[in-house]
Amino acid sequence: MSDIDSPPSSFWWQPNLDAATLKSDVKKNKGRILSVKTFVDSGQRRYAAIWIVDGKDGDWDSDISKPDLENKLGKNKRLVSVDTFFRDGEVRCAAAWIDDTSKKWSWRADQDATTIKGLVDPKKQRPICLRRHDSKGQSYYSAIWTDNTDHRMWGWKFDATVDEINQAMNQNSRIVSIDTWNSDGTQRFAVIWNDNPGPAWFWNLGVSGSKQDQQFDTFCCYGVDVVPWTSDASDVACVMFGYPAVADTDEVNQLSVSG
Repeated sequence: MSDIDSPPSSFWWQPNLDAATLKSDVKKNKGRILSVKTFVDSGQRRYAAIWIVDGKDGDWDSDISKPDLENKLGKNKRLVSVDTFFRDGEVRCAAAWIDDTSKKWSWRADQDATTIKGLVDPKKQRPICLRRHDSKGQSYYSAIWTDNTDHRMWGWKFDATVDEINQAMNQNSRIVSIDTWNSDGTQRFAVIWNDNPGPAWFWNLGVSGSKQDQQFDTFCCYGVDVVPWTSDASDVACVMFGYPAVADTDEVNQLSVSG
């Protein structure tokens, strides 16, 4: 997920699409991808994604090498979401970007947690996207970070349980990026959070797609990040931000965890 300046005028989401269908849907809706996560279901590469309309121009690629992605971004585009996988032994990326030269930013793909942490200056920068993938049985990560021009307090965990995340966050924080996987029967998470400058936010863990659809309406929210919870993405983990209409309710800054 990327940082998002204001609620989108429209948003859509799907937990399990092939690349061609996702590209077609995003184009049909005249949107841009905010969040993308790739995975394999029944031997086929699939994508979970959220796409929005917010007045910004953007594009994405479902399967691109790191050097080709760097060339495509050039100096006028900024990454907002990136995930990493391997094809024929080569590191490949699923990535989304926007046209933007207003912020300094950087990224890395296929790195261990220590390397990623060492690249981000906590006093001057803040991360906006963190994805985990498996490399020879080890956790490796891809991340995007920008200059922290709005001076938000933030934190992240690369391999944590829900309880560890809740203990680390304060009541005025909200999660902006989530990834999850199962390790020896325990659900683990890679997350980023920062100060919550706006309305309520919620996260759902291990809910079905139909229930997630209902909760967007129930809580008057839009999606900012979604990843598979099960191998076929029949259940998902999702982060939602409330539209301003719910800002004056008692639910501000509460967490909604289901599963």
